[in-house]
Amino acid sequence: MTRRSPSRAGEGALHPAHPYAGGFEEIQCVGEIRQGSLSVRTTHTFEAERIRTRWQIERKRGSEHLQATVRFPTWASGATIVAVLKSHRTVVLSAGNRHELALSSVSRFVLRCGSGQSGYSVRLLRASRDARVRVAPGKPQRSNPHPGPQLVLEVAHGDRWRGVEVEAEIVPGATAAR
Repeated sequence: MTRRSPSRAGEGALHPAHPYAGGFEEIQCVGEIRQGSLSVRTTHTFEAERIRTRWQIERKRGSEHLQATVRFPTWASGATIVAVLKSHRTVVLSAGNRHELALSSVSRFVLRCGSGQSGYSVRLLRASRDARVRVAPGKPQRSNPHPGPQLVLEVAHGDRWRGVEVEAEIVPGATAAR
């Protein structure tokens, strides 16, 4: 945790008998990983009604063909992903189909999970001009054993890119997913 507003967040036992109460205005967490010539730095800023996330991906050297993606998962059968365009038109996205959407025309993506009672929306604040969007089937994992489709943002691809930055606003909850 790199920044937080005054509260009890970050204090106490890992698994307390009773949750620590108290509001916060902002909590920021940063993670970084480096492997070979690649480094990825992720910054999550949690606010009361949204999460702002920034991914900074840097390639120091090399000319091999690499792809950088950011993925937004759904869960449970019946999950859907919808692009809400700036024109207010909606486009349902599905796995296996290449969607030729100009990201500049998208206001936000709505990810409805399960029966539509939960989900979240994603609004891209910053992405490369040649970023592409697609939907892929989710793969089961411990944190999401029954995945739905996932929104995949291909933010860099090829052999010449050096660095890319992506920033998104994520609004959780059923009302955000409408």
